Amino acid sequence: MNRQELKNRLQVSAVHPRSFHIGDDWSSETDIWCLIETGYSFEICYVERGKKVAVLKSFADESTACEAYYGHIMSIQHEYPNAS
Repeated sequence: MNRQELKNRLQVSAVHPRSFHIGDDWSSETDIWCLIETGYSFEICYVERGKKVAVLKSFADESTACEAYYGHIMSIQHEYPNAS
């Protein structure tokens, strides 16, 4: 799975768009788990007020990172009715 497929899978799973962030432009995000590419790896990290405050895990390849991120988001996701 790549990042675009991950976004689609999260949307199909009715995850609210403000419950996740995939990509590099996370500096305006707050209180959210992000999946970012660092240039050398992919990280699942937590961002508060535009600052990366915790890295859950780093991965060497995109597919493994995307699968792990999906699992993490789904493990903490609350139900969101009428997501589309």
